[in-house]
Amino acid sequence: HAHVVILTGTYIPWASSPAAETDGPPGAAILAAGLRELGVPVRLLTDKWCAPVIAAVAAKVAPGVPIDVCTDSFSVDRLARRYETLGVTHLVTVERIGPSVDGTSRNFRGEDISAFTTAFHSLLAAEQPWTTISIGDGGNELGMGNVSTEIVARGVRHGAQLHCVVGCDHLIVSGVSNWGALALLLSVEALRGGGKGKHANAERHRVAVRACVDAGAVDGTSGRGVVSVDGLAWQIHDGVIGQLASA
Repeated sequence: HAHVVILTGTYIPWASSPAAETDGPPGAAILAAGLRELGVPVRLLTDKWCAPVIAAVAAKVAPGVPIDVCTDSFSVDRLARRYETLGVTHLVTVERIGPSVDGTSRNFRGEDISAFTTAFHSLLAAEQPWTTISIGDGGNELGMGNVSTEIVARGVRHGAQLHCVVGCDHLIVSGVSNWGALALLLSVEALRGGGKGKHANAERHRVAVRACVDAGAVDGTSGRGVVSVDGLAWQIHDGVIGQLASA
């Protein structure tokens, strides 16, 4: 039986009001809600920097889903042992920044945000007993070690510096990480013969993003506390999510 942990949250320290960004937490919370409805035990994981936003969006779209918050490598290692005892089978990361080749976690500007990013990459180590699935869009997220630095450098500004070298078992590269999380949920629902897109739809995505912004989240591209994700128009989000739901 599956038991899933979903790790998310990227902090934007340069924003006028620093907070977690709106890409990641909405998709993670919707994924959690959908998996729980399918009968899969699930919990969310983040750090203290992003916890307020994760708590708010979970309360809105996935109430009752447990949230684990870690602040340092010691607490991460201790949690890993607890997850093993709980029988966790899958770790899913959604838009969670990880270390580049020099051990530094960098944002899309190439800036060092290690001081605002608890190191969770040990949870993706090969010796861990769970399957790892990572979702990202910029090359600096956990799991992107499955892609070469050369490819990231060709496609992303500052790619050679920000490329996360931590790999995973299964990588989902998505134009917006929230889309990837919804696509994963829709795929699981299709395989299990249930769900019918109740959670993974455009309206639910809007509700989740607004819940994040109401808790202080910012658009990761502009750094502004507006109801948007990656600076894209809502028609684009609605269109892509609608295509996923109807596929």
